Amino acid sequence: MAKPFKVDLTVFFTKGAKTLIGNYKRLLTLGRGVSQDFAPKKKVGNRKPWLINTGETHDKGFDSRAGKLRLIIFPSGKKHSGKTRYKTKSGFKTGQSKKPPTYRSLFRWHNRGKSSYNGQNYSGLFGMLPLGSDFNKKMGREAMRQLKPQIVARLKATLK
Repeated sequence: MAKPFKVDLTVFFTKGAKTLIGNYKRLLTLGRGVSQDFAPKKKVGNRKPWLINTGETHDKGFDSRAGKLRLIIFPSGKKHSGKTRYKTKSGFKTGQSKKPPTYRSLFRWHNRGKSSYNGQNYSGLFGMLPLGSDFNKKMGREAMRQLKPQIVARLKATLK
């Protein structure tokens, strides 16, 4: 019985995770989901839209794990600082939450799929690759790069 082919994509996944997290951060800044649809808007526009209120979620809200055959990008389980901005008559002020949520719960809340009004649907972040990402093609090329010498060696051994 032949040995199974060996593929180790850990290095590829760790490099690819940085690129994908950068794509997710860009979508977060633009206020769009992975399908390039707009994030739900609030009825009263007294704050910056969506999760870019203080910029902390953009910087600290993403985490990833890479294995030989798996890459997972997910919201961080760390606590948010609880700082938020709100608008008053005199301008914007910063407030502090008594019980700050985790980044995971923030993303779960905002990615639930519907706006608080108007019934807007939203694809959210996570769960899918961003639209236009060539990650699948690059992963296929990397896997074939690792498999090709193994296949050639096995064919040469078979034909002898």
